[in-house]
Amino acid sequence: MLPALMNSTNIHLPGSAEAPAPLATFDFSRRGTLHGMAHLGGAKEEIWFAPGPAEAVTLAPFEGAQTPDYLFLATSEPCSDGGTLRKLSKVLYQALLGHAMTHGYTQPVRFWNNIPDINRGAGDQEHYRQFCWGRAEAFDGWPGPMPAASGTGSQDGLLYIAMLAASPRIQVRHHENPRQVSAFKYPKEYGPRSPSFARATHLSSGNQELYLLSGTASIVEHRTLHEGRLDAQLRETRKNIRALRDIYPQLVPGGMRCYLRYPAQLADCQAGLHAYFEDMPDMVLLQSDLCRTDLLVEIEGVCERPLY
Repeated sequence: MLPALMNSTNIHLPGSAEAPAPLATFDFSRRGTLHGMAHLGGAKEEIWFAPGPAEAVTLAPFEGAQTPDYLFLATSEPCSDGGTLRKLSKVLYQALLGHAMTHGYTQPVRFWNNIPDINRGAGDQEHYRQFCWGRAEAFDGWPGPMPAASGTGSQDGLLYIAMLAASPRIQVRHHENPRQVSAFKYPKEYGPRSPSFARATHLSSGNQELYLLSGTASIVEHRTLHEGRLDAQLRETRKNIRALRDIYPQLVPGGMRCYLRYPAQLADCQAGLHAYFEDMPDMVLLQSDLCRTDLLVEIEGVCERPLY
């Protein structure tokens, strides 16, 4: 097992020399706090800090906080069927992108999406495909590149969406994985509209850097590998993370999240993490269904410049 060093994982966004202030907190100890998933191990909360000061903000239907260079907004909305999910996803994403642009945070850099009963529905009626359809419609006409994002399953009938956006003062670069087809270029077999996200997003300001890895799984080109084999999927996921990290080899892993489909495989997952991810000690384990039914595990997180 790879327990977190503390009950809290702290992530620091790059920016000015102002003292850091808490911008967003993900509370994993309470199911339903921005995520709707069960906590299986590791740190019980994840706190994102930004150069302050920070102030609370409400932009209906979202709540969050803002600093001079960052905006964090989140909401949860009930949703029980795929058709409603498509419409709701479009409306919420349009609102988020609009709020970000209107308030001067013109660079969306990270989205978290937790989708109710993500694999329910056959074919294109699957909840994840309907979510992707609505999200893609919201991005139609968007002038910028896609940001990092992850899409996992919630278990309480709520759609959770959270966004981190940055001001133009932060340098933002989005990256794709050389081992994978860009998600927004997936063939039609994965749904009527492709997923709208980049594999990773890099933030920098001065000599400060933070590299945000999207949900990474056992996918090469656009196909899932090692169906039904948890250990092999963890190894393939490690290869995909290495490919992304090779873009910025000077950065080291910070807070990481591991999403596991079946809690009964927790011990095997912990053994695999110990074998393949020894340089990623701050690993939070969460139970979640994933965007493809043949995926057993997915990992996301950040890499940062060492302090020493």
